[in-house]
Amino acid sequence: MGVLTYIAVTVLGIIGFAVAGPVGGSLAAYIQSAYYGGAVAAGSWFAIAQSIAMTAPTPWYIHYSFILQIVFPLLPITLFYWFLIRLSELNKILTLI
Repeated sequence: MGVLTYIAVTVLGIIGFAVAGPVGGSLAAYIQSAYYGGAVAAGSWFAIAQSIAMTAPTPWYIHYSFILQIVFPLLPITLFYWFLIRLSELNKILTLI
């Protein structure tokens, strides 16, 4: 798969074009509902973008993006608790000095 294909599929995915159609709540879904409704004309830029998103080979990082959707929200909480643990350990060390 070429670099331009990776870039195109990634950008389309960010906008909200997916293999099963526009992702609900995404920019693509908004554009479809605001400008096209249920009748997207064949050959329109929206139909072409959706066709590319549905037929192009999917990069590995898009297949595993669900992991990022789970990990990223938990990351700040994890880092915060890690910081608190380190802070309490440092406090124990300082009280021994």
